[in-house]
Amino acid sequence: MPDIDGMRAAEKLREKDALVLLVFVTNMRQYAVRGYSVNALDFIIKPPVRATFFPLMDKVQRILDARTGTDISVKTAAGMYRVAARDIRYIEVRRHRLFFHTEQGDFEAWGNLRDIERMLPQALFSRCNLCYLVGLAHVRGVEGEEVLVGEDRLKISRPRRKEFLAEMARYFGSVR
Repeated sequence: MPDIDGMRAAEKLREKDALVLLVFVTNMRQYAVRGYSVNALDFIIKPPVRATFFPLMDKVQRILDARTGTDISVKTAAGMYRVAARDIRYIEVRRHRLFFHTEQGDFEAWGNLRDIERMLPQALFSRCNLCYLVGLAHVRGVEGEEVLVGEDRLKISRPRRKEFLAEMARYFGSVR
């Protein structure tokens, strides 16, 4: 850039927007350390290589997905509910009915879990078994074959365990 260097541009961006994601692409490693002064997410040394570039862009996408205020509308016996994705602790299926466990309370709805799963940000939710779709932001931990979500313990099925734990690790690795 002829009139301004990347660090000064980052400082100006940060003055305008505290939440903008900054990633430095540089051939000077000292910018990596200086990048912390502007709260940069990460840096890539030139020339970028696939092994570092694409995982970093996946991380950026997960953070952006987590920031979006996705709401979904759900049909119930009483009418319609609008619920924010970030407020959903988990959704369970019992006897062909959906039970939403949210920050505002629980409610029962019609539909199938696969359709609801498609409406929600993929990076924020994961199935620990066929009956549960878990909001990863609400996971307190894993003990043995169970995931702790709020005060509830949900069974992690053997076939889903590896993928669920990997998705959980990706989520926790992407949230700062």
